[in-house]
Formats: sequence, C-alpha cells, structure tokens
Amino acid sequence: MFTRNPEDPASIPGEGEGEGEGEGEGEGEGEGGRAVVRPSSGSGAGLWHAGRMLALIRYSVPPGQTEEFTLRAHEIVDTLAGQPGYVRGRVSRSVDEPELWALISEWEGAGFYRRALGAARMAMYPLMTLMINEPSAFEDVERP
Repeated sequence: MFTRNPEDPASIPGEGEGEGEGEGEGEGEGEGGRAVVRPSSGSGAGLWHAGRMLALIRYSVPPGQTEEFTLRAHEIVDTLAGQPGYVRGRVSRSVDEPELWALISEWEGAGFYRRALGAARMAMYPLMTLMINEPSAFEDVERP
C-alpha cells in the first residue's frame, strides 16, 4: 500500500510485509480526506493509490459440495468480520459458471487483511483444496 495509515503497519515505509511498499513521492488527498501517495516507479507509476483494498478469493466448487461450501464460506466471512480493518464481505457465485464462487471482502489496508488471514486460517483450511491459486489482494486506485 502507498497510503500512510498509522494503524496499518504495512502502509508505513519500512514496516509491514509489503514488497517495496511506501516508496513513493507526491502525496495528495483522496476521497474522504484519506492521504494518498503516488509511487515514483514500477508498474503502478503515475497512479494514485487509496488506502482501502479488496480481497477476492475464488473457489471451484463441485455441485455436490455447494451446501457445505456455503456454510463454511459464511463462517469465514464471520471470522473476518471480527478482525480490525474489516469493512464488509460476502460470498458470491458466478451467474455464468455455477461451480465458480468468490469470497469477497473489503479492508482498510493490506496489513489488516494479511493479519486477518492469519486469524481465519483454521476456518479457511477445509476449503483450501477448492481455492483457485491466484493473487487475491487488490488495492483501490484513485483517478489521477
């Protein structure tokens, strides 16, 4: 994350678990008065990054496992909802491919999300074999 949020160590340069996070120049103010920082280099150069982030975990669920999956996925959302930095979350199913599901959550920052994953690890474990292995954390990007 490029936002400096004192409650989210991953957003402070030199702290947290990010790859090159906090390296930037040109601070500004985003929607809602949140500070934003424009990165100076890399693939995100020239974009403005807001503090919030979206987590999208996709699952491929065989037809005979949908009921159990739905119960466990909602348990995961309930566990995540009790963690600091959680904004909202839901379980969704593809309209076009009924075996494709998503656990979607919104967070105040990447550090909050990463710590919440640790807290929800045991609830998430039974669904790991159904998880699609792909990046799941997406930061909000403001208009330049």
